[in-house]
Amino acid sequence: MICEFGTSGNIATIENAFIKVCQDLGYEYKPKFNFPTTKHFADLLTKKGFIIDKIYDYD
Repeated sequence: MICEFGTSGNIATIENAFIKVCQDLGYEYKPKFNFPTTKHFADLLTKKGFIIDKIYDYD
């Protein structure tokens, strides 16, 4: 199985800019996205019985 997921830091620049604009306009925005690290993904997959051949992140 091959999967692609956003990991830690994914869309951070966009999300931080959006938060700033919302604050400047008097709105509050709480991010609902979850982008864990590759280690966290690996731990979750291993706990569910997956055998990981390769796992990596890239910019």
